[in-house]
Amino acid sequence: MGASKLRIPLRHPFKGVQIGRGPRIWVVHENRFRAQKKESTMQKLLIVLLALSWGVLGCPSAPGPDGDENETSSQMIFDGGTANDQPGDNGSQTSGDAGPNDNTPPPSNAAGTCADPYDLLPGGDTRAMPARESALVGSCGGAGPEAVYKFVLDEDSGVNIQVDGIDSVIYLLGGSCSAASEVENSCRDYEYAATPAEEINIAKLAAGTYYLVVDAYSTEERGTYNISWTVTPGGFCANDLYEPNQDADGAVSLGATDIDTAAIEGAEGEPAESVEFEICEGDVDFFSLGHMGGNLSLTATLTDEAGTITGEIFKSKRTGDEDTGYSYEEGESMGELPFDGALESGLYFLKMTGTAAETADGPNYTLAVVHECEPDSYDSYDPEYDDGSYENVSIQLNNTLPEPVQRKLCADDVDTVLLDNVIAGDITVTLMGGAGFAAVVQSVNEDVEDTEAGTDSDGGVADEEDVALTDRVADVADVGDDLVVTITDAAAGSYLLTISANGVPATTEYDLNAIFAGIADGPANDQCEEATTLLTDNVEVVGHTFNATDDVDGPTTEDVNSIGDTTISSCNGEPEADEAMAAAEDEGLEPVGTPADVFYYLNLAQAADFEINYDGSDNGFSAAVYMLISNGTCPVDLSSLPYVNTADGAPLCATGTSNRIRVDDLPAGDYLLVVDGVF
Repeated sequence: MGASKLRIPLRHPFKGVQIGRGPRIWVVHENRFRAQKKESTMQKLLIVLLALSWGVLGCPSAPGPDGDENETSSQMIFDGGTANDQPGDNGSQTSGDAGPNDNTPPPSNAAGTCADPYDLLPGGDTRAMPARESALVGSCGGAGPEAVYKFVLDEDSGVNIQVDGIDSVIYLLGGSCSAASEVENSCRDYEYAATPAEEINIAKLAAGTYYLVVDAYSTEERGTYNISWTVTPGGFCANDLYEPNQDADGAVSLGATDIDTAAIEGAEGEPAESVEFEICEGDVDFFSLGHMGGNLSLTATLTDEAGTITGEIFKSKRTGDEDTGYSYEEGESMGELPFDGALESGLYFLKMTGTAAETADGPNYTLAVVHECEPDSYDSYDPEYDDGSYENVSIQLNNTLPEPVQRKLCADDVDTVLLDNVIAGDITVTLMGGAGFAAVVQSVNEDVEDTEAGTDSDGGVADEEDVALTDRVADVADVGDDLVVTITDAAAGSYLLTISANGVPATTEYDLNAIFAGIADGPANDQCEEATTLLTDNVEVVGHTFNATDDVDGPTTEDVNSIGDTTISSCNGEPEADEAMAAAEDEGLEPVGTPADVFYYLNLAQAADFEINYDGSDNGFSAAVYMLISNGTCPVDLSSLPYVNTADGAPLCATGTSNRIRVDDLPAGDYLLVVDGVF
């Protein structure tokens, strides 16, 4: 007797959205600056979250060999850097002599108190926090013991002091060593981590005597702390936190969505924060922003009267190649600030210049950007990475989603969706809120080679596998506020749906979902009573388990491990699936799903050697295949039916994307062959 063959392909082993056919989020270079103060820290973190909501954060660079983006040469607004980074204007800050002190180590008999302070030397200090009662508390905390340092400024100077090693609170006292003489805005306590460096960064301190207090955060805090500090005679530009951004390669990214740095949305329940930038003497600030097309409004607002500012928008210009690397510079000028006009999709630079009233105090300003067309997380201003092509399609559907995909579309933007039709039948895609959009459907042939011409579908040298897109007739119609695309009698295969805004300039949000008629009602044989009959001749059948029910558990097997212990495991992971389902339900999460099964009925009139070849490798669908002795019945509890065993007496069960199952001398009788999912 010939072997029966069973082939059950599935296009994909999961239901829902597949992300990642093209790179989505680009990387930015390592930041060069430490946390400045807790207010600025939160503001900067909030800005980077806004930039991340778009995905593309800075200047693009050549993709790496795995499709990931190399480091770009753009800053983002967030914290980082090392303890050696210095504030000031373009790194102009220099270390100065802290008054009359020299590098002689402090006397060993100094107590480090107000009455007997340590001298703060130019080289800083490292020592253990003394164990004693607290005598001082700063305005921002410091309940533990403290160490007091004294230094003298002979002239007005900028001061940067950093302390790390323990969870500390630091502050300055001016003139006298008492809490009442705390220097305004000098108390620092980084509240988001236990042991980062605390930092005091003051543009200009008047000449005189000062006391640095290194205060333990709590009475329980112990350990060794480290002090490093620099002094800049005459002062420095303290609020210019994002240097070096004086050219296009170092531009600070403003993302591609609307942003007003004067009112950055805070955490839930927190008020909006303001992030200001500063133009120092002789300084230039560069910012980058992506734009998806349509109108762009960009304004800068002075927040003080320390000077003047001007701004100009430039189209980006990329130079270099993949071998030598790319760099960016300003290209054609688009206009000066305030700017309000239409720009094509692309990357732009904003160049800010100004005049400063004095070295240590330049004009501070905020920026506001409003895009008529805002991207969603799959979009990019660069067509090479935007999801508007088959190569970068980021949403791939083969079943109806529990919740629709949320998208945005406008101006020059184009969105794509790959539809994988497992079983022939109509495909209906609904774009809720998408009335007025244009849509085109193309069938995808992923195995095309023009061997005669020696070229592929793109006109290049023919590959072993190429992709051809062929226009496919579809019904595209507005239904109320929605756009409905229907592909009638769609054969099994893949279809590319391309959606454009059709001239609508403003951002339109829409939700997308699809119904695949071939699998919508589940397979016809997902219950024992509806089992598909297999003939005893050589035969190939094709099926699926999409939207099937879970009617039977796979068999369990016993194994002896290397140390002699017996382990019991499930053929298809059904118990683990049940446990995961229960855990998800307890936590109020979406159910994870359980392995679904389909049934095939086999009647052997006489004993025979029986072989089944299962193959889901084309589609990556892994299944568990096993057999039940049914005696022609379908009891309510299918687990009451005995399993077919192998020669060694263990239940027959094969799992994987492809399997060959052979049973020698299978007795005559009625059997259920089960193709079950694997958890």
